[in-house]
Amino acid sequence: MKNYRLFITLLALFIMKDKIMAQIYDDEPAVNSFKQMETLFKTPPVEYRSAPLWVWNDDVSKEKIDEDLSDLKSQGVWGAFIHPRPGLITPYLS
Repeated sequence: MKNYRLFITLLALFIMKDKIMAQIYDDEPAVNSFKQMETLFKTPPVEYRSAPLWVWNDDVSKEKIDEDLSDLKSQGVWGAFIHPRPGLITPYLS
């Protein structure tokens, strides 16, 4: 359990290192406790959240894009990388 907590702490520090450094140099509120760091780790600011590959393997339409973006946002995803490739139903950049 002790090693697990150390691992999680080090992982959180690694992931949040840019945010922590910005707080040191940009006068942002400091992370003063493990609890604050844990909270930031569980619900990171938008700029630190994951951005999945969004593969367009279907007939792409404006309505489908709007629906998918709404679904992503409802799950806390604020960005995605469109992953087009040859051979899809909707040709790339069409």
